[in-house]
Amino acid sequence: MIDTVNRLQRLQWGKFEKRGVALYVWREDLNHPDISGNKWYKVAHHLNKAVEAGCSHVVSMGGPWSNHLHALAAACHEANVAVTGMVRGDALRFLSPTLEDALAWGMDLKFVDFETYRELRNLGAEHPQIQAMGRHHYFIPEGGSDAAISQAFKPLVTAIERHIDADYWVCPTGTGGTFAGLVHHAAPKTCILGVQAVAEGEATVQRISPWLQQAGADANWQLWQQFHRGGFGKVDTQLRYFIDAVQQHFALPLDPIYNGKTLLALSQALDQGFFQSGEQVVMIHTGGLQGCRGMARVSQNERDDPDARTWLRHWDF
Repeated sequence: MIDTVNRLQRLQWGKFEKRGVALYVWREDLNHPDISGNKWYKVAHHLNKAVEAGCSHVVSMGGPWSNHLHALAAACHEANVAVTGMVRGDALRFLSPTLEDALAWGMDLKFVDFETYRELRNLGAEHPQIQAMGRHHYFIPEGGSDAAISQAFKPLVTAIERHIDADYWVCPTGTGGTFAGLVHHAAPKTCILGVQAVAEGEATVQRISPWLQQAGADANWQLWQQFHRGGFGKVDTQLRYFIDAVQQHFALPLDPIYNGKTLLALSQALDQGFFQSGEQVVMIHTGGLQGCRGMARVSQNERDDPDARTWLRHWDF
């Protein structure tokens, strides 16, 4: 079980406080040292399904910095389950720290080219390479998301609702499984906001619409497409400086792919008048901090840059 004690962190952020908006972060990054954030729920769900199906081998896919592959490798190591990771791209001369961890935990890494990776994404378990692994394998789609994954997030929703009655819950979205799970289980009075980390426009909605239909006609949600800052994995100087400043002011670690963009999006949404005085907003930190190892640190020269000082005044921590 996940210990929910001290998981809710109030951010006394000046610009939010002045407008009467209470901002909190639900710290799912604290739920496990290696299988952190939303991946804990997804991986546990799929490993249970693999055991039920009598499968002794788990197979999944992701990039060289994949939070999903990292968490899956750790979980399979703990459960003593054989696991293969299909990694997007050519075999790297120097493995990313993510893949080094996965190897240390016993994951068998198989590198595939981008075309094969797209085929794996589209065909899933029906892809010839997966079929060739034999009938005792269990295939987990990219990011761990599928039509059934919404069920995995009921414990998370229950835990949050036990601690706070908020107007908005906000989470980053990649494949969309976590967002769909929150929409499916949260009370209709709570609006679930998803911040797309991927520049794929309506494709996210199209992919998860069948999953969201399970939530019923009274589900309350919005998916924001405009805050990806150039696309998945794109990290600009302002975002890096923002993450560094949040760490210094609130002792809140953020990754640059998902949670950093989401918290910055909330700042921009406040500036645009989206949130009103008296409302409570909870950002769900979905973990993935292991990916920070691929992000360059903010230098002292960058901190002294006039643009950085302007950003800091605008953010009003």
